[in-house]
Amino acid sequence: MWKPIKILTAVFGGLAGLVALSIGGIYLASEARINKTYVVQPAPIDIPSDAASIAEGQRLFTVRGCVDCRTRDLGGNRFIRTRRARRHQMAQDLRKFDFQGQAR
Repeated sequence: MWKPIKILTAVFGGLAGLVALSIGGIYLASEARINKTYVVQPAPIDIPSDAASIAEGQRLFTVRGCVDCRTRDLGGNRFIRTRRARRHQMAQDLRKFDFQGQAR
C-alpha cells in the first residue's frame, strides 16, 4: 500500500520540480530580454528651415489633425476626456478652494 503512494509522490514531486524549473527558466530568459540594452548610433537629421518648408509644416499640422491634440506651442492638450480624467480634473479644481468655498 505504501509503495504506490511513494511512487506517485515521487512522480508528482518530479513533475512539480520540472514545472518550477521551467517557470524559473522562462522568468530568467524574459528578464534577460527585458534588461537588454542596445547601442544605437543616431543618424544626423537635416531639418530644413526655409520659408516653404515651414509653411508646409504648418499646413500638415492643420491637415493631419495635430492641431486637435496640440496647443500652438506644440504642448499637450486634452482631446478625449474620459470619466477618470474628469474626476481627476474635478479633484484638482476642488483643491484650489478652501472649505468655505473661497479661492486660495
